Amino acid sequence: MSVLLFLFITAAVIAETSLFPFSLTLITLFLITLLFENDSSLFACLAGILLDLFSSRLLGMSSLFFLLFILILKRYHLKFYPGRLLFQLSYLLAGIFFSQLLFYRGIDWNVFIGMGIFTGLLLFIIKRVFADTLPGKRKLAV
Repeated sequence: MSVLLFLFITAAVIAETSLFPFSLTLITLFLITLLFENDSSLFACLAGILLDLFSSRLLGMSSLFFLLFILILKRYHLKFYPGRLLFQLSYLLAGIFFSQLLFYRGIDWNVFIGMGIFTGLLLFIIKRVFADTLPGKRKLAV
């Protein structure tokens, strides 16, 4: 499973650096953190290093940003209950906003609104498809 997740992250990094001017890697890491909390810090560090290598940035900047993003997400994991789609979407959009400011030196509002719609639909689909595996949705055993 780790190899498959690493391939998803690698595909997101390549797509972000060559095709799309928005934070696909951040969205991928957010979804991995929601679904698999245990290994998300390792994936965040690897994704940041790969993104820095592919986009020829200062090595480690993306890793620090992703690790801080994941740290805050894990710190407030009780507030990110899978049923609170609006709270998750607002947190992710704030992360995308700051990553656009930090790494792309500006915000294209059309791309930002498009990312909001795309991310909202993606979170809604993930919530429906992986409803049994999301943390907090397990049934109580008596």
